[in-house]
Amino acid sequence: MRYAYVDTDEMKANFCLTCQPVLYISCALLILYLAFWTPVSILQSLHVVHWSNVNYKTVAVVTLLYQSRGLLHLFIYFFFSTEIRRAFTKCKTTNLPETFPAEVRVPGQ
Repeated sequence: MRYAYVDTDEMKANFCLTCQPVLYISCALLILYLAFWTPVSILQSLHVVHWSNVNYKTVAVVTLLYQSRGLLHLFIYFFFSTEIRRAFTKCKTTNLPETFPAEVRVPGQ
């Protein structure tokens, strides 16, 4: 069985359009990484001059801020990806025990 590969300009255009959210998300994550990493580097170079003169509060706060950037990924994906927004708006809360089929229900509900 042979499969024909059709290489048209329309397919190329559609492919580029589908990859644009991925590009936007990647750029936003890179900017977010740099926005948090630059202050971390500057503060550590200012406050951690020598191993015996460590300001642990500053290091802890800056490290927590840097590590918490992962919490923003969800919002970046939601903002830049139309597919994720559509999937999110289609979600409905139908998984209530009353709506389960009889064979799935837990006894006593």
